Amino acid sequence: MTAYLAGLATQGRASPAEQAAFYAKVGGLIGIEPALVANHRGRISEVVFAANLLGKKGQVIDTYDGTQASDNPTPEKKDELGAFDRSLNILSGVLLAPFTDYVRKDLGYVSDRPYIPLNLPVNMGWDRSAKLGGPDDLAIALAQNHDLKALVLHGYHDLNANYLMSRYVLEQTVRGADTRKRLFFGTYPGGHMFYLRKKSRAEMAADVRGFYEKSP
Repeated sequence: MTAYLAGLATQGRASPAEQAAFYAKVGGLIGIEPALVANHRGRISEVVFAANLLGKKGQVIDTYDGTQASDNPTPEKKDELGAFDRSLNILSGVLLAPFTDYVRKDLGYVSDRPYIPLNLPVNMGWDRSAKLGGPDDLAIALAQNHDLKALVLHGYHDLNANYLMSRYVLEQTVRGADTRKRLFFGTYPGGHMFYLRKKSRAEMAADVRGFYEKSP
């Protein structure tokens, strides 16, 4: 929120030496070669980070869970991932059968429709043009409804749904002192599916239980 933003904002009038120092600083902080940082003008996307952080070891990290690493099948690609994230493949593979068994036997939900962890056609067909339901709407709702609370949960190592982005955006829109008290952030070790970790799942359960039991 400080030096990094200032560095990005002043690149256009910085000297070559100042730019090099900035890229070296950023690269040192995030573990990416300064030359690659410079090539992207200091803005390293999640995919570039995942593809290059462990590049010298021939590995790629999982964008859904940054604590997971595996051999990179396409090490020649520096700006993209050559395969789906390992966590998605596991959920779609070895964990899919026991999950559907749990849904049928323990939860009693029986369906002949296949369970698809990430349905890309549905994802791409989602209408994201609607302006309703954004951060500004949440801020208004919290300000006008004193019985309303909001719960925002993230996995700390999730590169696809960044916890800091949610916190930053909502802290910019939800500004009233009373409304901020009714906005709860929970961040837990793990990735997009942090609840697959027993300890994180227990911490989340305790936070959610406390959230619902406590009056606004």
